[in-house]
Amino acid sequence: MAFNVVGFLKDHNVSYRDSGPNCAQGNVVIKCPWCGDDDPSEHLGWNLGTGSYGCWRNTKHRGRSPHWLIMRLLGCSYEVADSFVVGGRELSRFDSLAQDFEGAEVQLQKRSSGETLEFPKDIRPLTTRGLGRFYSAYLQRRGFDETEVLKLGEQYALRFCTQGYWRGRIIFPIYFEGALVCWTGRTIYPNQQLRYLSLSDKIIDGSEQPLALRNVKDLIWNYDSLMADKYAVIAVVEGPLDALKVDFYGKAIGVRATCLFGTGVTEEQKLLLADLRSRCRDLVIIPDRGALLNEMQLVSELTTLCPRVLHVPQGVEDPGALSKQQVRELFRSLI
Repeated sequence: MAFNVVGFLKDHNVSYRDSGPNCAQGNVVIKCPWCGDDDPSEHLGWNLGTGSYGCWRNTKHRGRSPHWLIMRLLGCSYEVADSFVVGGRELSRFDSLAQDFEGAEVQLQKRSSGETLEFPKDIRPLTTRGLGRFYSAYLQRRGFDETEVLKLGEQYALRFCTQGYWRGRIIFPIYFEGALVCWTGRTIYPNQQLRYLSLSDKIIDGSEQPLALRNVKDLIWNYDSLMADKYAVIAVVEGPLDALKVDFYGKAIGVRATCLFGTGVTEEQKLLLADLRSRCRDLVIIPDRGALLNEMQLVSELTTLCPRVLHVPQGVEDPGALSKQQVRELFRSLI
């Protein structure tokens, strides 16, 4: 059963148009609830076939599932929004047009042509041979064995760098809608004060680094992979190494993971998490040990997504320090 966008808008007295300026075929347009009064007319397109949406004024106001938009329009919880999506009226008269709609939505969300991001030549794919063995050894110290490190490099496209700006860091690529848009690097040196360094989307004087296509805090790690299927649990953690540990060891039991690249969550990240919320039965927050204030703030910020909280066991500092067995024990009650 497809979500009836028009039926929902009529039922809740939300003004919309199905033709005219900004309205692609197979979409309706409404006033963007995030832009508010800054939107002089209807600039948010809502796809009738897929339920995805996107604002023509601000590409950060977008989503692949309608939940967050419904939550914003009605001021309701994720569970209430999900009841509309799951229990919505049949959209039979639009079903035959779904493929046309999908093409129109891709056009709405697509970045400007010519925007590409490539790794500098000194950032190389992670292996356990040559200079890569030093970076592989770091991951082994963090609990992975040599065979697993090879799989990590392949499955998550990890890289390393031995010289220049990114020297001494394992590189975590960040993909969004099929394209490399940013990356972040984790140092392998224990005395390095800046553990993570991310590619900037702003010009830095004297820097020869390429510009990220999106700010790292407008993104979440592993997004494309998590949107490809449905899972029992998706875990939200602080950093990429935490997410890597949980995701790699959790896959076999229906648990996946993402991270926020820090302790706080931005409005853009909330939108992406709302997309992921539609892909799982439970959304789970796993804070670092002792980070009670961060935990409370994050739960408050994401309350409409109905997150659960799981804590790492005694003696473990953060999710990145979990063993394979501990990852699976942590989620036993939710599987």
